[in-house]
Amino acid sequence: MEHLRYRRDKKQRGTVIFESVLSICIIMMVFFGLFQVYKWAMAELFCHYSIFYSTKGVSLGYKTNIALRGARVAAIAISGGGVTHADEKSMAENYMVNGDAGGLHYPYWHPQNSNSPYLRVSSTATDRETVECLTILRNMPLVHEAIGTVFGIRRNPEPSARAEAYNYSKLYLKE
Repeated sequence: MEHLRYRRDKKQRGTVIFESVLSICIIMMVFFGLFQVYKWAMAELFCHYSIFYSTKGVSLGYKTNIALRGARVAAIAISGGGVTHADEKSMAENYMVNGDAGGLHYPYWHPQNSNSPYLRVSSTATDRETVECLTILRNMPLVHEAIGTVFGIRRNPEPSARAEAYNYSKLYLKE
């Protein structure tokens, strides 16, 4: 039986490498796109975690600034990286007692300009019966701006959470 030899035309040289590089590029775009979705989903999750603390605190009658400090501490994971504290737990406790004088600062808590990422935590009493709280991460940074333009994202995502609860403090606190 005759052994068949494959002949390669000069025109076909490099097609395997080209196809491999093209498929790797597509796989990397999908990977980084999924990473963006993951990053947004985690920010959304921590916004909901933060809003739970602020709504619970305000509806039970804690001072609003204490409840909002608790919401900020609950959202430390999305408050901007790069800041590490050796004893973050004790610093968070100190922040709850002393506020900004406690020494715990994250980049998104106090933005430098209007385009910087900003973690906004707020609370309002909608009426005597309910309390409404809001946590929003404005101008959340993408992995890289170029990746956003490839996927058609012109504006940074803004994960947020809003909650409304019955104002239980009016049952036992006097005004």
